[in-house]
Amino acid sequence: MADTTSITAGAIPDAAKESDGAWGFSRAQLVALGVLVTFLVVSPFVLYPVFLMKLLCFALFACAFNLLIGYVGLLSFGHAAYFGMGGYLAGHAAKAWGLTPELAILAGTAMAALLGVVIGWVQIAALWRHLRGPRAVPATRPPISILKPLCGLDDRLAGNLLSFADLPYPDYEVLLGVRSRKDAAFPLAWMAARRWPGRFRVVVQEGEVGLNPKVNQLVTLARHARHDVFVISDSNTRVTRDYLDEIAAHLADPTVGLVTHPLAGDGEHEPGARLGAIADNLHLTGAITPAVVTAKRICGKDYVVGKSMAMRRADVEALGGFASVKDVLAEDFVLGRAVVAQLRKRVVLGRCVVTCVSVRRALDGFVRRYARWNVMQHQCAGLLAYAGLLLENPPLLAATAALIEPSVATVALAAACCASRMGTDRLAGRLLRGRGFTLRALLAGGTKDLLCGAAWAYGLVSRSIEWRSNRLVVLSGSRLRVKEAGLWSKVRLARAAR
Repeated sequence: MADTTSITAGAIPDAAKESDGAWGFSRAQLVALGVLVTFLVVSPFVLYPVFLMKLLCFALFACAFNLLIGYVGLLSFGHAAYFGMGGYLAGHAAKAWGLTPELAILAGTAMAALLGVVIGWVQIAALWRHLRGPRAVPATRPPISILKPLCGLDDRLAGNLLSFADLPYPDYEVLLGVRSRKDAAFPLAWMAARRWPGRFRVVVQEGEVGLNPKVNQLVTLARHARHDVFVISDSNTRVTRDYLDEIAAHLADPTVGLVTHPLAGDGEHEPGARLGAIADNLHLTGAITPAVVTAKRICGKDYVVGKSMAMRRADVEALGGFASVKDVLAEDFVLGRAVVAQLRKRVVLGRCVVTCVSVRRALDGFVRRYARWNVMQHQCAGLLAYAGLLLENPPLLAATAALIEPSVATVALAAACCASRMGTDRLAGRLLRGRGFTLRALLAGGTKDLLCGAAWAYGLVSRSIEWRSNRLVVLSGSRLRVKEAGLWSKVRLARAAR
């Protein structure tokens, strides 16, 4: 029998309980950091410098792999390809070519950027092979409940709901969840339920079980669902006609515990589309989905994206219900791991493409969203694997090399990396959406890559996020904790109250 222990208890380590000091760190962590800084300042005067350097290198290595393997249980050597290739070329350039250390490191960075270009094209090839495979056809079609949490008026929400209104599937319902009747999406959800009374139902959230607002709605939606197959679908998604058929076909296999899907961003071609929407659609289509598909097909790694995932009610309950992930940010990632680790079942990546509509997202909204994602990835994957994510941004690396050492070679390398990224983005768009991105959108990709670099830097140094007006701290395994006001914030509030 499957272990019914809460996922957060079984898959994520217990979080620290201390209150925040500053910058998202507890007071104990700040004290430890101060001691470490003092040690680093004093140690060169009492320890042999070469020994100290080796000691710190091995300490960093141990900390990184403790996060990667110990906390989240991911044994990954993919990042070593970048570090190994770049480090080898840097050492070879310094020894054999007589380059200065600065130029040798620059050469290693350039090699890592070129390797990233190669891996980008490998990802496109993996995506092409995945999408051209045969579609699963169901032998039976069990009733399905689609759980769709709403929060505000997403771009083209009416059209998104319409794509779920008349799917050619014999028995399914769509539950539209809102936090309260004051939610801006409630009138539209109510009208959809009036227009298609046998298809849509509006469900108002009953209480808050945790810190994840999406999970809070899922708990209520699952309670009101009539059927035993759940499909969790975000409010900004649209699906193809055979979407539910593919889910039913995969879940007919008792060894399958969760079905997820490749994603494509769309909407940047509409009038009035903003730059943030262009960046959002480019990144989702050209970077995230090819990486997820490649991880599955080549590396055998499962990465579940919560915008579309299907599970049996019995499997959800065996894991402790949706409430078991009430206090984690990456509920999709944790559920995917728990299906494999606790239920001993498989995660399947379908071939039906789910479209995510983004039209009005501003550029600062794009940065905030992916800063939150990067904080989550850092806490889920560990420091070493997280550092490898930066090396999957070849245009940023090549541009950095060109700024550090301007020359014909470095500028040509930067141009080649940008052209390659434009090519992979365009091909990914054609594979996932049936059409590529416009030249205007592809040129905006350079800005997107630079902003993704800034979001990566934020995720490296911070654990604090703002999600639906809530200030939260992301702990190991993406576990959430309410961010308490630091000392200076309390002082400012006390002064303001006078």
